[in-house]
Amino acid sequence: PGLYTAQRRAKEIETQMANNFLQIKTIEIKKEVSSLYFKIQNLKNKQLFLANLLTTYENLAKNSKTEKELGNINNLDLLDIQFTKQQFYLKIKAIESEIKSNFILLQTIMNYKDSFNIVAENEIIAENFSDSNLNISLEMFTLENALAGTNIKIEKRKTLPNFSINYYIGTNHYTNSDYYHGFEIGIAFPLFYGNQKAQIKSSVIALESQNQLNEYKSQLLYNKIMQYNIEIEKLKEQIDFYQNSGNQLKDELVRTATKLYELGEIDLKRLNMSLENALQIQMEYLENVYNYNIKMIELIYLTN
Repeated sequence: PGLYTAQRRAKEIETQMANNFLQIKTIEIKKEVSSLYFKIQNLKNKQLFLANLLTTYENLAKNSKTEKELGNINNLDLLDIQFTKQQFYLKIKAIESEIKSNFILLQTIMNYKDSFNIVAENEIIAENFSDSNLNISLEMFTLENALAGTNIKIEKRKTLPNFSINYYIGTNHYTNSDYYHGFEIGIAFPLFYGNQKAQIKSSVIALESQNQLNEYKSQLLYNKIMQYNIEIEKLKEQIDFYQNSGNQLKDELVRTATKLYELGEIDLKRLNMSLENALQIQMEYLENVYNYNIKMIELIYLTN
């Protein structure tokens, strides 16, 4: 009976572990879907800003042809504008291909064949971390330890005497035969313990190893939480800087540089420098938002 109880407990633990494993896999899929969503959103935001700069250079190219005919700019300036315009166009096309590729991957993971759209918004995940997903991993560690401990009980109880009680009904083929009720009680002792003792020792070592491994994995999870929180705080500071002053500076660079160039107060080189600075400010902001969201996703769906 003791052996049967231990074996039944082992099966119960294995069932719980299978359920936890399924939950962890579900969490990993959610994490992958969320990561792809914000990646596509980030790419669309970059594409949108590049498209706005492309429009600026298209307008400059139109005006520059007239300015060249009037002799206000030389042929080299006109070629530089056309070259820069072509660069922006190629960057936009490259991002468009990357967006399509990630959309296909997202649809595959979601097993969703209908078309859908992801809007180009600077969406930022709120800091509402819950450790519910983390608890699933910690529970898995506990179950692994419990299973290793139960396996030791199973091996030890295999060395105990085996009791058996049987009830039976018998008869025979002779005259006036009847049904006879009987009971049988038995006890069996293992004669050789060598292999079983070795198995018990092996199970004890496995339990100690499992305990140490899960302690390490638990500490690693908590270290990851600390690391993600530090990185999230750093990224949030950079995002706040952009929202407080960087965005206004970027818009002012584009507006002022374009206007001054049209008035002839700055040359093409200075215009390009100002627009490149605006591009760098915006791209760094979008990258910071994306990295922030990815770190938050890693934290929310942390399982290993």
